[in-house]
Amino acid sequence: MSQDEDPTRPSRIADMAIEATKGLDKAHEFHIQQAQEIGYVRDTLGGFAMQIREAPDFPGLADTEETFREGLRLLENYNRTSCERSVPVASIFLTATAATAVSDIVCIGLAPHKDERSVISAPNLPPWWNLSTMRLYAAQLDGMRPSLGSLLLGAWEALYATRHEAGRTALLNIRELFNQLFECVAPDEEVRCSQFFQDKEDDKVHRRERLHCAVNKATTSETVAQSLTAQIPSVLNAYKDANELHRRELVSNEAARGTFIALFNFMKEILDALAER
Repeated sequence: MSQDEDPTRPSRIADMAIEATKGLDKAHEFHIQQAQEIGYVRDTLGGFAMQIREAPDFPGLADTEETFREGLRLLENYNRTSCERSVPVASIFLTATAATAVSDIVCIGLAPHKDERSVISAPNLPPWWNLSTMRLYAAQLDGMRPSLGSLLLGAWEALYATRHEAGRTALLNIRELFNQLFECVAPDEEVRCSQFFQDKEDDKVHRRERLHCAVNKATTSETVAQSLTAQIPSVLNAYKDANELHRRELVSNEAARGTFIALFNFMKEILDALAER
């Protein structure tokens, strides 16, 4: 055997090849999922465009316009550059369309919706809308704070396993999950010490300040932060509309699903960003 020969080298190379296979399998799975979500949102936007063109202006559309404008800017950059793998570029538009559909439902019976009908449908169910995915995120949530996962599964199960007040029960759970998750990610004192807090007489932390602080904490990627920040106006509208819906006599499953999609889509991206750190 020459000095350069190493009988263990082939085995080491084989081990590295197996390790690379596992890594590529993980990357392949990730990109398949990303492609599914991007394709889903692309198809959703076609129907949304036709519906929104026929709609009157109503509260919330100014934020929708702002979100779309920022989303288009980020999408152009995404397509022009090397496409950073973790940028949730399609999520901007999904959050905006879902939140807008909920606002449309909330406006029924109010000016300018005098004909008692909604114009914009809630998006079709996204690729992540399945029990297996909910259980994966529930486990991640429970790792952050016990009971958070139960709130997510409770919201999901309410829509499929509750016969009475399913929509209202789902809204209760998803709003409580939203509150507790962001209090966990961005506690009051952290928000008050951050650049996003504005001094007030009562020193109270506002939801917008907490979300901006959470985004800043969740990712070190400027592009991911921009994508998440672009969704905040639509997310806040969806939360406000959820409060309004809860006060009504009847909460439809469509309204509850639209709210669930708008709020959890944002929460999901925050959880993904935290997992990437």
